[in-house]
Amino acid sequence: MMDETKTSIDLEYSVTEEEHLTALLHSASQSKRIQKRMRRSKIGGPLFFIALGILLMLINKTGLGVAYCILAVCWYFIYPLYDRYRFVKHYKSFISEKKSKESYTSPAKVHINDQYIFISDTDGNEQKIMTKEIIGIDEIESLIMIKHKAAGFVMIPKSKVANLQSVTEWLRNLSAKLEVPYTLDLKWAWK
Repeated sequence: MMDETKTSIDLEYSVTEEEHLTALLHSASQSKRIQKRMRRSKIGGPLFFIALGILLMLINKTGLGVAYCILAVCWYFIYPLYDRYRFVKHYKSFISEKKSKESYTSPAKVHINDQYIFISDTDGNEQKIMTKEIIGIDEIESLIMIKHKAAGFVMIPKSKVANLQSVTEWLRNLSAKLEVPYTLDLKWAWK
């Protein structure tokens, strides 16, 4: 059991493909660049088709112009569904490719203290991240993600942590010490 004076935490777990997919989709949903691209593609297509439809109506091609305006409305409502599906497909492909190159699902040992996050797995891979490189900690229903400056994150599957309440409290204290945001979004879903 962990107490308030504990200066580090030690965890051991493996990450499933589904947990990795959830973490990647959460990261994408939080990215300003991706949000901007999704908005642009949702609105850009319909604007193009409406402009084309109006142009066609002005040159007395009313039927075709109306068809393009209907296409614009359909695009506005259907394209976001396709875009979300495309992201899931892309990330599943990425995970499959990564899985074939390295066994990232092997059990990992994670040691976090005030200065470092040290990760090692049974394949002998090791990673050391300075805590001053942490830019935020996000907690969703199934995962805790510690984001760092190298555009990556450390995933902690909540279902595989025996003393979850102590771990989350320790991470909240760490985020306060580092003055980085601790975001709690238990209702997050890929939309």
